Amino acid sequence: MKRNSTGQGHLTNENGKRFEKVVLDNIIKQLNLYESTILNIECYKNENNSLIVFEQSNFYKYAFSKYDIDYKIKASKKYVADLWLLKNEKDLYLMEVKSQKSAGSTDEKIYGGLMLDLIYKEIFNDDKFTYRKICYVTNDYFEDKKYQTPKDILKRNGIEFYIDKLDINWINKK
Repeated sequence: MKRNSTGQGHLTNENGKRFEKVVLDNIIKQLNLYESTILNIECYKNENNSLIVFEQSNFYKYAFSKYDIDYKIKASKKYVADLWLLKNEKDLYLMEVKSQKSAGSTDEKIYGGLMLDLIYKEIFNDDKFTYRKICYVTNDYFEDKKYQTPKDILKRNGIEFYIDKLDINWINKK
């Protein structure tokens, strides 16, 4: 992977997309998912359709297509998680997948995790969906001691934080 040490966004995006793909491939394998479409929207799902995974803004497309819901009217902007896991057509679990090789904007996103959790609770609690929780999956850059405080704060508030691996059972934890 090219190291982004200059702060140029196009390299950050390239590295981040590669890491997101690795995490998504891991989830697909762990949960035995297959590629599919629902309402002409790309997704991954398991055999009995009890778990559907959408990438980025595809969940909004699904919500709008299925229920005519435009969540942008509930917030000042469209908040887009990296992965959206919809369990049993109702329960919503979100994943933020972040990769970083040098100081930059991704570490600031870790600090904002608690606020994102609160925003998602406000936006996605209605008769169609129930927001349950969010987790972070990051690369080993975040093993540095300087990130221990934000990781501890996230964990104390029910936000799981994984480095270079994912325990997909986090969606079953209380």
